[in-house]
Amino acid sequence: MVKLVLGLTGTIGAGKDVVSEHLKEKYKFKEIGMGDLTREELKTTSLPENRENLQALSKERTDKFGQDYWIKKAAERVKSMKTDVVIMNGLRRPIDVIIPKKEFGNKFKLILVDADPKIRFERLKSRNRPGDPKTLEEFKKQENAEHKLFDFDTTAKMADFVVKNGAGLDILYVEVDKMMKSLL
Repeated sequence: MVKLVLGLTGTIGAGKDVVSEHLKEKYKFKEIGMGDLTREELKTTSLPENRENLQALSKERTDKFGQDYWIKKAAERVKSMKTDVVIMNGLRRPIDVIIPKKEFGNKFKLILVDADPKIRFERLKSRNRPGDPKTLEEFKKQENAEHKLFDFDTTAKMADFVVKNGAGLDILYVEVDKMMKSLL
């Protein structure tokens, strides 16, 4: 039975995956990526993988099946996992926090990962995923669309912990480890 479920939310390119990797390596967390659930379903279509198609598929599924479609899929996966600690990476909508709080009670904590927009844009350029923006203007346009689509500002306000990721990995890991001391 799961003892701790951490939800990771954050701005595009803030370092959610870096935080998740640290938690998996140091604390043996298992991960469910919300984006991975969307990518899995996108692969069943003929559409190429890019941010616009992922956003469109996400919206299509939530319009058809409800705003809780993705988070319910993720919560069911958590329940079926044989581990004590799980990360739900990539929570975006307020319902993505409400459902796990309901399902897992005080075992669920939300972590907001953030960094300066210029730093985040440079990270996206470096990782070079399909659909990532090529200019800072395009980045800001994508981010604004995503924030509006997911009501991200409301989600961010629900965070139990905020981790700033703009001063290097060593400092990021120290912040995450301090947070983990308070949780474990």
